[in-house]
Amino acid sequence: MKINDIIIKGIKNSEKIATPSVIYLKDAIRFNIDEALKQLSEVKTNETKLLYSIKACYNSKVISLLSRFVAGFSVSSIQEYKKIARFNNKIVSATGFDGVDISIKKV
Repeated sequence: MKINDIIIKGIKNSEKIATPSVIYLKDAIRFNIDEALKQLSEVKTNETKLLYSIKACYNSKVISLLSRFVAGFSVSSIQEYKKIARFNNKIVSATGFDGVDISIKKV
């Protein structure tokens, strides 16, 4: 199935939802992750890992879904770290301002 087909199906299934609203399509998310992993596998070395940046989408359900497919998360604040702290078996890349690494160690 192509991404356009997935999106059209998702829109048709959401016609009864009140607007404005944000709709996350699991099939579209999965399709995009599969494509990213496929492209990554073509060029990756054993050292390459796919991390999800929490800044891209802060929705807990989306993060939980993505946690099944990514090696870890990229965070740039203590609030972002707290959002993914329950995934303790994942890689965490703390970037951004200088206080992130120190703050995370304290949590």
